[in-house]
Amino acid sequence: MNSLKLGSVLSLIFSCVPFPSVASSQEKITPKTQMLIDDLEKVLPEYEKAADSFEKAVLKYANTSDRNVLIALDSATQQIQSIRSVRKIIAEAPGYLQFHIGPANLLRWKEGAEYFLERAVAEKDPFADMTNGVRPFRSKIDGQVLLYKFSLPKDYDAAK
Repeated sequence: MNSLKLGSVLSLIFSCVPFPSVASSQEKITPKTQMLIDDLEKVLPEYEKAADSFEKAVLKYANTSDRNVLIALDSATQQIQSIRSVRKIIAEAPGYLQFHIGPANLLRWKEGAEYFLERAVAEKDPFADMTNGVRPFRSKIDGQVLLYKFSLPKDYDAAK
């Protein structure tokens, strides 16, 4: 996973857009959406199993106070939650899948979780040397993980 380029990590991060939380049991599932659901359900158990192992790995660091590790763990947790959200989306808003989620997303989320866990183990800043992307920030008020986009200017110099 170390060969993963930082630029491609950006595409891994938080690619799941929030989906409607209103259950839509009356939603008609199109044949195209049903094919996507079938494709997802074929591979989903494999990714859910990976998410299980990632969750166990995250728990090993639950008591850390290292800032880099905490950031990496929050980022890995976001990837895990993205994988976990697919079954709920299938059940509650299957039409959402057609435009936002497919099997490739599962792979990116898995690779993202692997990357962030590697950074946590190494106690390294998972966003070092990145010039843009989405980062998590844990609210000091209620502990909720908030997301924000960042983009550094082309002439940015970390030494300044």
